[in-house]
Amino acid sequence: MAKLFFGEWWNEEHKFLSVPMTEEEARAVYEAGGEISVVLAEGEVATYHPDVNPDFDAEDDGGDPVQWFLYADLRRSVRLPDQPDVVLVDFFDFWGSVDASYRFELMSDGRLFLTQVAEYDYPDATRYHESTSWETLTTHGFAPEGTSSVTTARRLADGTKEMSRTDFRNGDFSTHWEPVPAWGEWASITRRDRSRPA
Repeated sequence: MAKLFFGEWWNEEHKFLSVPMTEEEARAVYEAGGEISVVLAEGEVATYHPDVNPDFDAEDDGGDPVQWFLYADLRRSVRLPDQPDVVLVDFFDFWGSVDASYRFELMSDGRLFLTQVAEYDYPDATRYHESTSWETLTTHGFAPEGTSSVTTARRLADGTKEMSRTDFRNGDFSTHWEPVPAWGEWASITRRDRSRPA
């Protein structure tokens, strides 16, 4: 049965949770507006804390992949335009490679809006790939007023990249809105398929 684990950050490459927390500790950080990470895993996860296991070796002591990783930085305070309050959600394949990354930003009405979806395609699906090793990266951008874009980057055989972008207007993004999750209510914001009911 899948379980939730909490900490400061999930290391995608070596598959461990840094500075693990109890649920009570994580909830206090989250509700105070601090940075928090949540992962959903089928089994136990590897963890690292400099005060607990300082000899942790990421290469040897990392663990198994997780299903999704949520990072919240919701201070709910005034910030610079390029530093919005965000919730990031990464989804992983069987090997732990990032399959898709969702970015939600806090809007002026107090709700979150899905502003970006990045989808990763790798050279093969038989092993783990770092997210930077994509063969094709498709990035969807969305704005609340209905504009959107699709940017596709492809790595060619000669090592160069091919880029294309298409812009759209008058989109219906009603499924992109999310309330700021109350502690523990992660089911809606961690939907890979946004057309599925929460």
